[in-house]
Amino acid sequence: MDKSIMVLIKNRNLQMVFLAGLAFITIFCNLGTGSLITWDEAMHASIAKEMFYSGEYLSLYCNGKYWPIKTPLIFWHMAVCFKLFGISELSARIPTALYGFLSIGIAYFWGRKYFSHYAGLIAGVFVLSHLHFLGFSRMAMLDVPLGFFMAGSLLAYRMGLNKQSYFYLAGFGMGLAVMSKGVIGFFPACIIMVDVIWFKRQALLRSWKFWMIFIIAIIAIAPWHIHQLIVHGKEFYDYYIFRNLIQRATASIETHSGPIYYYFKYVFYHYFVPWAYIALILLIKWIWQRIRKRGDDKPGDLDFLMLWFGVIFIFFTVARTKLHWYIVPVYIPLAIMTAKLSLDNLNHKIFRKVFITIIAVTAIQLLLLHPFKILEKEGNLNIKTVCQQTFSKHDVMIVFNLPIYAPAFYSDCKLIEAQGEINALEKLVNEHKQYLLAAQKDFRNIIKSYKEEYEITHITQSGDIILGLISK
Repeated sequence: MDKSIMVLIKNRNLQMVFLAGLAFITIFCNLGTGSLITWDEAMHASIAKEMFYSGEYLSLYCNGKYWPIKTPLIFWHMAVCFKLFGISELSARIPTALYGFLSIGIAYFWGRKYFSHYAGLIAGVFVLSHLHFLGFSRMAMLDVPLGFFMAGSLLAYRMGLNKQSYFYLAGFGMGLAVMSKGVIGFFPACIIMVDVIWFKRQALLRSWKFWMIFIIAIIAIAPWHIHQLIVHGKEFYDYYIFRNLIQRATASIETHSGPIYYYFKYVFYHYFVPWAYIALILLIKWIWQRIRKRGDDKPGDLDFLMLWFGVIFIFFTVARTKLHWYIVPVYIPLAIMTAKLSLDNLNHKIFRKVFITIIAVTAIQLLLLHPFKILEKEGNLNIKTVCQQTFSKHDVMIVFNLPIYAPAFYSDCKLIEAQGEINALEKLVNEHKQYLLAAQKDFRNIIKSYKEEYEITHITQSGDIILGLISK
């Protein structure tokens, strides 16, 4: 093997520099290209933009309507980026990209601390190279930050088993997980309690420092939640607690459902992720060996990682509402386990050849992502193009039969959402200029329906999206 490669493999500082450089280039390169993806990414960016313009940083609003669905931490980050770098796709995506970058670091640190520096390096590369994780690290979404704070909380808990002062950090990390996406951020609490019961750590229950995990988490999240309950009352409870948590777990919300294997396909084979193909085999082999040694109750570091992975995976598999980005937080424990188990099996000649091939294919895959623009997203390019006109904040745009979020991000005028029947012009307000944004078919139908009452001038078109000016 080339000497320079051997130096890289053996030198821990060079490992960190190599992994950090690879992660930075892969996650941040061309981050601001393309356009925001319809629905969630565009929605998050438009909410952060409204927060930035209004100066209202506690309650979230979407096109002037209260939005009690998620917690505000990542929206605060986006608003800060808008302040520093201007309003753009890049600014909206920087916070998630940063937490994606830090997630690689936490996978490296975990593998290095509890197994070996080789395991840390491989775990970091594995997390980075899972296209599902990588794609969401480059979007203005909340699941990658959630996964990072969950991982940080659980890492602090594991370190606290040897030095209990780390339990304070575990609680703070859990609080930040909740503030990044909502009560789903309490997953670390579930994992910790299962770990205490399953692996017979009941002695922890007599330690006040252990209970500080939960007390600090509650202290961290209480001010914002109390404020929302005082200001918005029942509306906050109905949406944030009942609809967003209870109903999503017990019923399919907005037809977002799927079969029992829904998340299995995303984690293990939906994307071309070379290491995911061996991960399943290695995990099955390890579980079988662990069952055979069931008389040995002493838990190991792999046991905790499997518990972490399993609790999240099983919960979302059982939950009725299914969206594929929910599963993103499992990639950190899965990558660390796969790295460790791969190293344990390198003494087998056939596996060693397979593993080297997988590492080579992964490296080529990462090198080809950006030159071929595989990571670039064009969710609302046509809306972005037509909305990049000169609008006054006093102008009115009627958005007909289209999601409101991308127009809200790409234009500064007042938006009126019209859905369903062709009644868009009945929602007109007599303020300054009035525009109509619609798909080509809907635009033509509206012209036919209202040609005697209004004159609708075709201003610009991109793809099947048309922007028109309305006059009486």
